[in-house]
Amino acid sequence: MNLVKRLVVYSCALIIISIGVVFSARCNLGSSPIGAVPLAISQSFRINLGTCSMLSMCSCVFIQIAMLGKKYKWINLTQLITACCFGLFVYASEKVMFLFSDLIPGNIYEQILYLFLSIILIASGVYLHLKCRIVNLPTDSVFVVIHQKWGISIANSKIIFDVSFAGLSVVISLIFLGEITAVGIGTIVSVILVGKFIGFMQKIMETRINNFLYGKQELLN
Repeated sequence: MNLVKRLVVYSCALIIISIGVVFSARCNLGSSPIGAVPLAISQSFRINLGTCSMLSMCSCVFIQIAMLGKKYKWINLTQLITACCFGLFVYASEKVMFLFSDLIPGNIYEQILYLFLSIILIASGVYLHLKCRIVNLPTDSVFVVIHQKWGISIANSKIIFDVSFAGLSVVISLIFLGEITAVGIGTIVSVILVGKFIGFMQKIMETRINNFLYGKQELLN
């Protein structure tokens, strides 16, 4: 029964993150780090954001293999399944947003609203999907590998990953578009606030989420 709960919450968490990525991409203030590279690729090659998100996630799996070499656990290739599901969810979320033209921000206040909605959604989804302990998103696993391989703290590993991903999106957009499009003030705000919001959720929801997902008796054991 607990496994069914975890699978349902895990699936919902991926959907929540994907909606957050789309809101982030459409706020036009700079995408969150998780969506910066997919957005830069999408804008450069006119490919839908869902496909670009899937490719970006899959590339993170191969980055892990390159960093760990023989120490890589091949069971983690299941992250490719998660990457494909996530890409489909982003694609569906983007289609829904385009179906309802009123969901496209029309002024700076709506852009700011979209930015903060994206931060809340991404942080909530990341928190929930990690609590399920099923398969991490490939992007989350990369900074964990950085931590394991070089002994850098998790917090600093996350910063290194975010800065690297944002930097890569800048390079892509400059090469193919001649300007920076995917990164902006919203990217910086997301880097700062997503982690803080995850910490806030941990403080107020940790016990309830653990009890719901695993049951009080299992936690005691």
